[in-house]
Formats: sequence, structure tokens, C-alpha cells
Amino acid sequence: MKQSIFKQSLAAALLCAFLAITPVSSLLAQEEAGPILSIYEVKVKHGHESKWRAAVKAWNQCYGENGGKASWNAWKRMQGEGNVFVFSVMADNWEQVGQMDAASRACREVFETQLTPHEEGEKTMLAQEMPGISDAWPENTKVVGVYNFTVDDSRTFTKVITEVSKAMQKTDNTVTLQWYEAMGGGEDDADYFVVSNHADFASMDKDWTGPWEAVAAQHGKETAEEWRGMFADAVDDQWDYMYVREDDLSFTPAE
Repeated sequence: MKQSIFKQSLAAALLCAFLAITPVSSLLAQEEAGPILSIYEVKVKHGHESKWRAAVKAWNQCYGENGGKASWNAWKRMQGEGNVFVFSVMADNWEQVGQMDAASRACREVFETQLTPHEEGEKTMLAQEMPGISDAWPENTKVVGVYNFTVDDSRTFTKVITEVSKAMQKTDNTVTLQWYEAMGGGEDDADYFVVSNHADFASMDKDWTGPWEAVAAQHGKETAEEWRGMFADAVDDQWDYMYVREDDLSFTPAE
């Protein structure tokens, strides 16, 4: 069941760094606030990838030359239908999410005339990191797995993932995890998702302790089976994708 927290009007002048949002709920203020993740997903037209990449680089150059201060990561989806790229930006608060700086306004023409002609479709999403159960984001991340969930019972779901995350954080895993709660979205969008980080593809071959294995080791097999059943009952649907970071399409402002 989709549990919308916010309705928002999104205006993307470029990528996902420049989203304007109008909240209609004060529920967020009642909870510990984590960083806000803005996501801009693009489906590139078949046969247009090289031109689209050139346009992204042109935007990055324009944005940097105009003194842009935002930074973003670009990712290419490895599976699924179409040629899909994702741009992600982290903001500390809602004020940062709603800002559109002068550099983005100066480069609007690049976005409209060079980027969009090569795009088949786009999608925007907002999510908030869940403090306490999320690990720090490793700077050397090159590959991520994103595991999406729609849920029927948020209370049970969050209770289970909180306890499981605590168990995972006590292992010697090199894989780190960040949990996010989606803000609004359509009926087919995830309510929650978790991101696993990897330095490269080779690191994915290493053995690591899974969530239920971690719970069993710390709380016993009976508890692990109980929590696993609660998790399954709370989840309506789940799916996942793998993404690889596109260094030449990502952007970090010059210091």
C-alpha cells in the first residue's frame, strides 16, 4: 500500500540537483531527519547515447564555468528495459533541495536543446536516508545494488529492518548499506529501498554475511526465522537493479 508523506511539484532545470518541492505534511518534523536524496532517472533514446553523453558533459562544463556549487553522481543501470541512467544528489535539508542556483539557470538552454532531444523519458524521485540503520557512504564506491520494496505494513517493516541492520553492523562485512524511505511517488514506485556499495565488480566476489545469517548468529535461528516471516508478510513486492558509476558524467565543483 503506497503511503505518501508528501505531494511535491518538481521542476528539474537539470539533473536531480535542482528540484523544487512543496510539502503538504509536517510528519517529517516528528521524526529524526536524515539527508535527502534527489534522483533524476533518464531513459536515453536507442542510438542516441553518444550524443546524449556529449550533452551531459556540455552541461557539466557550463555549470562549472558558471560557478555551480552542487555535485552529483551519475550511474548507468546494468539490467532491465531500455538504456537508463540515474543522477543522484544528496542534500542536508529541504532548503538545499529547493534551491536552483544561478549556474543552473545560466545553463538551462543546454539542458533543453542538447540533452532532452536525446531522452525518451525521465522520472524524478525524492527519498530520505534513515538514520541509525544506514552506514556511511564509502568514497570509493563504483558499483551499487539497489533493492526496492513496496510494503503493506510500514511499522513491522521498519521494526524488522532496524533490528536486522543492527545485526549486520556487527559483522565484519566490507559491504555497507544505506536505507531510504521514499517521499511520495506513484503506485508502482518503491516505499523503501536499500543501497549496497562495492568498490568494483571484483569486490562482489568476496563472501559476506547475509542479513538472516547475521541475525541467526546473534539472536538464534528461531528469531531469524520469526523476523524473516514478519518481513515477508510486510512486503508487498520487491525488485532490484545494479548500477555502475559513470565518472565522466558525474560532477564535483572545483575547490
